[in-house]
Parts: sequence; structure tokens; C-alpha cells
Amino acid sequence: MRVWLILVVVVAAASLTGGCGSARPAPYCAWTPAYNSCDFPTLEACRANIKNTDRGICGPNPAYKGPPPE
Repeated sequence: MRVWLILVVVVAAASLTGGCGSARPAPYCAWTPAYNSCDFPTLEACRANIKNTDRGICGPNPAYKGPPPE
């Protein structure tokens, strides 16, 4: 229960601060106790990255605005 509470706080903090701080944010982020990364183009890529961790979650990047219109 405590781990989920920590992860919820991390996700909320990332939402309030504009995301993970990548210069070019990707659509998905991984949040784990060890690191936060918003460099994933797909949800599947994010899940594959945290596959070996038992305390990570993936979700939409709150800072991602989508590609610029062409």
C-alpha cells in the first residue's frame, strides 16, 4: 500500500511540474522508485522497460503536447 501511495505522489508531482523535464517529451513516462523517464514512444516500450522492476508504473506523459501540425 505504501509503495502505491509513493507512486501516486510521484505521478502527481510530475503532473504539477510539467512532466519529466525532457527537452522533447515522448507520449509515455515510466515512474519507479529508482528513476523517472519520459522517453517512451509507446506504452509497450515503457512496460518493457519496467518489466524487471516490481514497483514501476507507466502512464501518459502530462507534459506531452503531441507533434506539431504539418
